[in-house]
Amino acid sequence: MNIITNNQPRELLTLADLPESAAADFDYITEEGAYDARFFKYRGQYYDAHDMMPADFIGWDCYAHWNAFAGVLVRFCNPDYDSVIVGRYWS
Repeated sequence: MNIITNNQPRELLTLADLPESAAADFDYITEEGAYDARFFKYRGQYYDAHDMMPADFIGWDCYAHWNAFAGVLVRFCNPDYDSVIVGRYWS
């Protein structure tokens, strides 16, 4: 398994912070959750950190797959869950 990251924290964004075109992809978010910091941008795409699978990768909290062999890994930086470190994996 190969993993690459720059280990730079990314501040999480709220739904209101996203461009309108990107926010449309997250239409499952109710008004109640619209102000939770939970989104991040990685390699030109926005992700919902609260809608990812728990990770079995040591040192990572959750992931989203691109295909059967690659995807995005997320590590929350602090107990407030207001920033993440993002990486990608492939095999």
